[in-house]
Amino acid sequence: MSSFWESSRAARFNLILYICAAVAVTLKHWFMGPVSIDRIDFPVAAYNNFLIFKWSGFNLINELPLYIGNDLHYDLFKYSPTCAMGFLPFYMLPTEIGLLLWNMLNLLLPLWALHQILGLNAKSRNILALFLLAEGITSLLNAQSNGLVLGLLLLAIGALQREKTGKAVFWILISGFIKIFGWVFFLIFLIRPKVIPKAILYGGIYTIILVLAPLALVNYEYLISEYRWWLLLLQQDSGTYLKLSFMGWFQAWFRVLPPKNIVLILGLLVQIFPLWLFLRAKKDAFLQSKQILRYGASLLVWAVLFNHMSESATYVIAIGGIVLFFSGEALERPSVIWLILGGVLAFAILGPTDIYPKAIRYWIVERAQLKAFTVLIAYLYILRSLYEKGPLEKSRPLNENIK
Repeated sequence: MSSFWESSRAARFNLILYICAAVAVTLKHWFMGPVSIDRIDFPVAAYNNFLIFKWSGFNLINELPLYIGNDLHYDLFKYSPTCAMGFLPFYMLPTEIGLLLWNMLNLLLPLWALHQILGLNAKSRNILALFLLAEGITSLLNAQSNGLVLGLLLLAIGALQREKTGKAVFWILISGFIKIFGWVFFLIFLIRPKVIPKAILYGGIYTIILVLAPLALVNYEYLISEYRWWLLLLQQDSGTYLKLSFMGWFQAWFRVLPPKNIVLILGLLVQIFPLWLFLRAKKDAFLQSKQILRYGASLLVWAVLFNHMSESATYVIAIGGIVLFFSGEALERPSVIWLILGGVLAFAILGPTDIYPKAIRYWIVERAQLKAFTVLIAYLYILRSLYEKGPLEKSRPLNENIK
């Protein structure tokens, strides 16, 4: 945490604000009763997702099925057996304390990780961190794990900038054991092809360790069975229902259901193509570090927009990408940038909140899909920057702009 206190008064203020927000959300969870959720016929605990995580640890150490329903919470555990092992500390703690620590982790880790990224403007970062806080609270109110995933991927970006290949591989692997789309971040290693052999070696070693880690607590047959159930659940979970995504927006605006696989393939090609330009570009350390920042930011947004099952709480990952990108950019087109950020704030971040009446809220988020649309506009701007060489070459050296 020392980087917070050594950077600026604004950064220290943000840290205190984040801590207060995590405590406030936890207190709300503690004192509010069961809540009603759309398409569920009975009320559930406001922190139901945390209960899913907490009891997965109990199920694991008792070799009970991880991927079937029970009376302790609503819905299914959808993460890996290794992830269930990671939740054991939260099972061992009283629910109230575990929930507080969980909320702290999901809100503070992205903020701390953002301070580990090279090439950010301190003033922009500290202002845009408030965007991340507001969106983080939305995710936190659902006791989701998205802040944790965002923090891990930001740490991977910072590690790769510093050529800490093993750390970058480890953070990406961990994120994928939580939410499998985190593994798409291995694309970022193509920006530094010389480290790919080392990344493959680290990846193989860490994968074996992480996959087999639960064997310290359970027998082999049980673990293999649970991995099979996990993979089956992931296959079944990729249905045709569209939520807040590029595909959901396309259907809402044009009344056409896009072919999911074709859209995903096209989106992946669009996201991969800039890597070819990077490979042809000048290979000095500064340009590579800036490319890693920009491309990492675009991946964070892409992973949410092109996941047809993205929910409002998932968007903290995309907002994290937007905050990362615009914190590292010079304001060469200030009117365009502020228009984009204003739209993201008004509709993507504040759209699901009580700042709007319920009917308008529903129209913004569900009917008009403006949450997805404004993030899509920001993504297109970020994508455009990946094809520009001039702004990269005119940027200030990293050692002048680390804080």
